[in-house]
Amino acid sequence: MRVYHLGALFGIFSQLRKGQQQLEHTRLSFQKMMNDFSTRLDETFTLTAEQRGTIRITAGKLIFEPGRINYMHLHTHVMTDLRQRQNELRLNNIFASLYRERQLAMAVKRICSSVRNGYREMLRDSVIGPSTMTLEDFIYNAASRFGYTDFSSSTSAATLAHVAILVSD
Repeated sequence: MRVYHLGALFGIFSQLRKGQQQLEHTRLSFQKMMNDFSTRLDETFTLTAEQRGTIRITAGKLIFEPGRINYMHLHTHVMTDLRQRQNELRLNNIFASLYRERQLAMAVKRICSSVRNGYREMLRDSVIGPSTMTLEDFIYNAASRFGYTDFSSSTSAATLAHVAILVSD
């Protein structure tokens, strides 16, 4: 009887060992499959409308800063701001992957170029042509267009001086 019990125990242990090996094989297969899915997701990655809007709002706020003197490198400042505030702006999934970050950088460059061009045209049109306006009107219109919401009396004086210098150049 003991020999029978011992044989049954060895049989059970053998089956457990096979089950563990199959489980390890399944786990490795699942891990490979997840890596493939991750690669495919990277290949089909696109920014959402909300993320594009976030980039445009950030670029608008940064371009309208009173102390800004460099407009050609706006995209680098926007990328830095987005990277620092990625949790708040829900961009974690982008900065987790180099490919997605490169896609974001390309989109940021395009959007910043568009914002910069819009600001330039608005500045030009406020001084030349049929749609000229006062400096105060321009600042109010530009602030509302570029999403600059922190428009207090102390900020407006600095902004007024900054835009006056831009207009005079």
